[in-house]
Amino acid sequence: MNQDLYLSKINYQLAVGRIELSIFKLILLIMINVFIFVFVAVLLFLTYVLCQQIKQQPRFQPRTKLDKSLDQQLLTMLGGDRQAALRLLRSACKNNPGRSYLWYHEKVIRDLSRDRRY
Repeated sequence: MNQDLYLSKINYQLAVGRIELSIFKLILLIMINVFIFVFVAVLLFLTYVLCQQIKQQPRFQPRTKLDKSLDQQLLTMLGGDRQAALRLLRSACKNNPGRSYLWYHEKVIRDLSRDRRY
């Protein structure tokens, strides 16, 4: 009888230990899920802030009247087609960011001259 009581006490302690372990696992799982949720929320917030900053950056617009002689030379090479000149200048700005407006005009004129030779 004493031995049965001892065994039932051990079984009870094992059962309590399993329950405590299950509770610990559940708490750990909840903490991991909360961490993942917070991480994803912070990531989405940072993405939103970055998108807002990108939207606030001024758009680059090439100037059309810089140097009348270069402007006139470019228009003459294109037969007076102002839209084509603007398109070529925008393309040069897009492909070579950070240059001066004068450089873009010279680049477009140089490229047109080169292409007409071949």
